[in-house]
Amino acid sequence: MIIAIFTPNYLPESFRLYADNLARELRELGCQVVPFSTAAKIPSEAQLLWDPRAGGGNPPIRDLCAQPAPLVVTLHGVAPLAIPLSDYFPTLKARIKGFLDNRRKRTSWRKMNGHCAAIITVSNYSKETIIQHLTVHPNRVFACHNAVDHRAFHPSALGIRKKAYFFHISNDEPRKNIDRLCTAYLQLPNQDRPKLLLKLPASSSRISHGGIQVIRDRLSDTALLKLYQEALAFVFPSLYEGFGLPILEAMASGCPVITANSNACAEVAGEAALTVEPHSITAIRDAMQRVMDDNRQREQMVESGLRRAKEFSWAASARCHLEVFNNALRAWNS
Repeated sequence: MIIAIFTPNYLPESFRLYADNLARELRELGCQVVPFSTAAKIPSEAQLLWDPRAGGGNPPIRDLCAQPAPLVVTLHGVAPLAIPLSDYFPTLKARIKGFLDNRRKRTSWRKMNGHCAAIITVSNYSKETIIQHLTVHPNRVFACHNAVDHRAFHPSALGIRKKAYFFHISNDEPRKNIDRLCTAYLQLPNQDRPKLLLKLPASSSRISHGGIQVIRDRLSDTALLKLYQEALAFVFPSLYEGFGLPILEAMASGCPVITANSNACAEVAGEAALTVEPHSITAIRDAMQRVMDDNRQREQMVESGLRRAKEFSWAASARCHLEVFNNALRAWNS
């Protein structure tokens, strides 16, 4: 199969990681994967178009829908549609704009019905929320799990001893729940409290205080891996995730995980993490205290996390994608 993959210059880093890993594995399965950056540069020989970069409920660009080849879209999630606007947008002005954008998104997907051969999403939770919040045919939505690069994320061969800090990494959107995380952390007994390291974007306005250390510098892969490997636990109590890739990165690195008991976090973590009600500051604090106090608990979480992470591979994800592509192509040509 010749697959033309839409990879514009503005592709976010997380989407590029997803696209690059799958393109590599699809080539291993015998596919020709040809990138293009604009609709004017779609390869004429393409049998199928793949847009891997739809997120937030956004539809693909119109020019892709007007092509003769079938279009498959990866919709990573619909967070602005699925959760309260206050959990996604930081200001009232942004919430009003978000409300209007949500209305536009629903209208666009409704108009596009029939022009998209299939929608791939990255978890069963995302599949359910897409069907619930958008006018798309349920039989055209398929879940193919994301994965983790086990070459980049792995436990230390040196058996690194855990250091006195909790770790969190995210883009600092309200749905990442950092305010509750910080409040829960500051409720831990002061004399025993380890540091909380927050790896956030350079644009974040948060400041270091009270044992909370904000890291804004771009980290090398090696530096990020070390932060995962040496942390007491990775704490990720998101209010919404379409998948939650950092959960797998932490587990694959031998780091215990505390995460939400809802959305895709629970699906990805399975039984290998401590899961908490993400709106409960008390539940987040108690889980952190439990990890601090119980060495055996941490060891069990490391072992179960490593086993859980091994269940997710880009090769398996690529096989799932290829099955969707083949079915979409057959249905389109029938």
